[in-house]
Amino acid sequence: MKIFRLSKFIVLLVLLACSPPEIVPQWNGVLLVYPTPAEVIASISVRNTTTAIGSLKVFDPEGRLMTSQPVPAGEHTFNVDLRSSSSGKYYVFLELGVRTFSDAIFKL
Repeated sequence: MKIFRLSKFIVLLVLLACSPPEIVPQWNGVLLVYPTPAEVIASISVRNTTTAIGSLKVFDPEGRLMTSQPVPAGEHTFNVDLRSSSSGKYYVFLELGVRTFSDAIFKL
């Protein structure tokens, strides 16, 4: 019985080592960040169904503002160049009127 438990543990370790978890982007109908993780360019798709101009902001892992873009009504895609950026988690915030949506970019 002990050997069986040990072999399950070893199989689990091998599976974890061989198949890293994949982060699948989730489209909530308003904000989508892809690909994640990203190496060079990350794309941010936005749908603004309000009549007001929204705001898209991206912050680096240290909390510094990287970019701020106005988001007029409609569907838009913004690209973030990560070539010269360090690895880590980048924070994406979309403000549409009184609602705020957030997501993250993971840079390898």
